[in-house]
Amino acid sequence: MEYPGSWFTKIYRRTFFALFLVLFFVLSPLIIMYALGYRYDVQNGLLRETSAISVDIEPENTTTYLNELEVDNVMPVRLKNITPGKYHLRLSASGYYNFDKEINARSKQTVYIKEISLLQKNEPTKISSEQVLVMSISPNGAYLVYARPENDSYQISLLTIADNTVQKLSVPISGTPQISWSENSAYFLINAKEAPFESLWVLATSDPQAPWLVQPKNGPIAKAIWQNGSEPEIILGTETEILNARPIQKTITVIARNNFIDWYAENQKIWTIEKQTTDNKIYLIKDALGFSEKFAEIKIESGQKSEELKILQTKNDVALLQNKPGQILIVANAKQSTVNADNFMVSPFNNWWLFWTPWELTTYSAGEEPYLQTRSGEGLRAVWPLDNFNTLGLVWGGRVEALFPYYSVGHNLLNSATDITAVDSQNKILYFSGKINDASGIWKLKY
Repeated sequence: MEYPGSWFTKIYRRTFFALFLVLFFVLSPLIIMYALGYRYDVQNGLLRETSAISVDIEPENTTTYLNELEVDNVMPVRLKNITPGKYHLRLSASGYYNFDKEINARSKQTVYIKEISLLQKNEPTKISSEQVLVMSISPNGAYLVYARPENDSYQISLLTIADNTVQKLSVPISGTPQISWSENSAYFLINAKEAPFESLWVLATSDPQAPWLVQPKNGPIAKAIWQNGSEPEIILGTETEILNARPIQKTITVIARNNFIDWYAENQKIWTIEKQTTDNKIYLIKDALGFSEKFAEIKIESGQKSEELKILQTKNDVALLQNKPGQILIVANAKQSTVNADNFMVSPFNNWWLFWTPWELTTYSAGEEPYLQTRSGEGLRAVWPLDNFNTLGLVWGGRVEALFPYYSVGHNLLNSATDITAVDSQNKILYFSGKINDASGIWKLKY
């Protein structure tokens, strides 16, 4: 049917329909081929496969080079229609270390370089001439506590970073001291590194000259753990009791009998290792707000004593157990894995665990298998998270290396030996004790 005076007649309608039908069958394959990574080479008259490279890192004024040719100097960078193959990628910014990596641009795939912050180039600055053996930075980066041997004891000092003032503290400690901080950096405690110890000291950063001596009546302290809450508190244990110490009120109260193989406290949770009389099996028990559950059955090796099991740390339903020297058992989601490790820590930015010996570094994320990051005979002394992108600082015998673990890229931050190190990852500052150009002392390096 056609309306009188209409120009859109039947012949036109059929022509438009045929035209759109042809365009659909012509363009649809082209769009699909484009989405799959194919491009038409006009010069050679060929349909070829392509790749892409996506770069999005900090700082924003980073220049991107591909095979030494500059392609862009502002982030983010999206390189499309790249011929598949191997390329040398360089990311460079003034005042920062370069990021260099060989990449393989595969057909119909995108290479992503992201979640990286280039590290600054700076020279170390000396902040003290003292030579120390213990050093600890507060979580907010405002304070540095360090210890140096003095006669038969240690002199403990508190350095306020903002004005570089130092206060010497009267806290006699027998044996090498260990320092740990409350989450809000308002308090820190000092105890002998080797447990058990008869007492510990709790100090407030607002008044460090008035330390609180914590000395339970029923025996030496085997473990002391800061808890996060509305006010700071410490859960500590003797051979027979588990106690709560509150620095503000300066009170100690008994919260449970210690009849466990071992225990650990994690903010409203008490983890215990217990041997059940009903089935004679060993279980890791999680008690949260009074509700207990058997988190996992712990199997021990033949000849191993259950009394040797120790809970090293728990966080977000991941528990670390010491089952024998040089080996740590990871228990998570009813799955158990072992890693060779003398030392461990968890990144402050996520639930990412770091384990190391002098010869190898292993990392672990919940739900995954432990992953061997690096192995070397150089002698790994310490590992530090450097930023929120999981860049790692590896302290070797004669240098400090920055490692981007997801890309297997690294470079040296410091080409000098260090005695002891501490890292303020929030403000990106490395503190270390060592010698630079024949001058010994405590140094800081902004990275």
